[in-house]
Amino acid sequence: MASPAAASAPAGRDAEPAASSAQHDEEELEDFAVSSSDEENDANEPQLDQDMMNELLLVCSNLGMLRVQVEGEAPVLMRGENCVEWIHDLQRAIRRDHAKHKLVAKQLGKWKILQKKLLPLLVNHQHDWKLVFSILKVLVMLTMKPPRDSTNIAQQLKYLRQYKHEFLRCGVIPIMMTILVDPLSRKSSARTFQDFLNMEIVLTLIRNLLAIPNEDPRFVTSTTSYFSHLQEDLICTLHEENVYEMILLFAQDIDSPENREWNLLIMEMIELTLDCSQPKSVVAFAKKQWAGETGKNSSSNGQTAPSRGSTVLNLGRNAAQAGGSLLEKLSSEKKASALHQSGSRRHSNFGGIMTMVGPTGRTTVLSDFSKTVYDQVPQAAKKPTSRRRGKKSAAPVTDIHEIFGGKGRVTESDEYVLAVRCVLCGLISLILCCFYP
Repeated sequence: MASPAAASAPAGRDAEPAASSAQHDEEELEDFAVSSSDEENDANEPQLDQDMMNELLLVCSNLGMLRVQVEGEAPVLMRGENCVEWIHDLQRAIRRDHAKHKLVAKQLGKWKILQKKLLPLLVNHQHDWKLVFSILKVLVMLTMKPPRDSTNIAQQLKYLRQYKHEFLRCGVIPIMMTILVDPLSRKSSARTFQDFLNMEIVLTLIRNLLAIPNEDPRFVTSTTSYFSHLQEDLICTLHEENVYEMILLFAQDIDSPENREWNLLIMEMIELTLDCSQPKSVVAFAKKQWAGETGKNSSSNGQTAPSRGSTVLNLGRNAAQAGGSLLEKLSSEKKASALHQSGSRRHSNFGGIMTMVGPTGRTTVLSDFSKTVYDQVPQAAKKPTSRRRGKKSAAPVTDIHEIFGGKGRVTESDEYVLAVRCVLCGLISLILCCFYP
């Protein structure tokens, strides 16, 4: 991997003895905390060749090093010489990664490069824009959803959840929002090409983080319980950092040619935010909160100033009331469609069935076209697989879209998350009323 930084390195480095090179590689592996269990799990997987492994070790070891700046304080990771060029080398290595096996990405996940190198560099050198932009591009590549035919999805999910937790732990979301201050302060026509690049990379990174699903609560332990509520923690952080207000700002000018390229990203972010909530739970919580706020306001007789939470809920309530006409229109259309379906329904002897084959080969039989596929094939009604002695049961086939689809469900105890979704739904209703009066 040709690099300006590699060219500027001393020539004697390439001529080191084989023993010292092997010792250096062993020290780097120990520093990057490669566990023996990970090596055993990937024993049957294709492995990186030794030359590529050495190149990755060289690149990662030159990104930065720990230094003690103040006596008595913890060491801080400071950038190495020609750090930006080494980051570019890392980008090229990830681009050349195998599309199916993701060998480079898995190796970087084993070494915890994002946790130990990239995010500390981003936090400690957030004012060096050239370095920050290069790191953000690598972060976007490392947090992308694996392709459908990728191998060892479970291991990649483990690394993605670790990345998401580290983003929240290091407080990277506020840094990402500061990057958008200058582009958002200008009008669409006055934004430069670099402004659009900054907006695209930050929005894409937020979308990638929202797409990383929670771990199933049945498979977490006392030390990894935080993996089961990463999505809720991220949504709360995005709300506190005014990310959803930024989304509303984009949505208000959604028809302009300058913002048209963000439409799909904005829709994905909203969909991923609301995906793990039941609409009935959100509505019930909103009614409960509004009723409580009404009782408090009537008892206080307007003597106390409204709190921040009540102001946010009032915003959602006003938006929902503004969307009443749209809701009535949708309800009338739904009733008319139901009458049409009931009037055209025939005897069951004239019915039929349709077989649908999903992308993973899963077959679904549809007999009632007035219901969705999920309603017609509930989980409890599926035929159990027979287990015979001496015959292993086949592993269930899971679609990649079923994994990355927000399988968690927000309970009524997650009041803060429900409040955030109530406000977001109210803002969406307000936007719909503006475009469809």
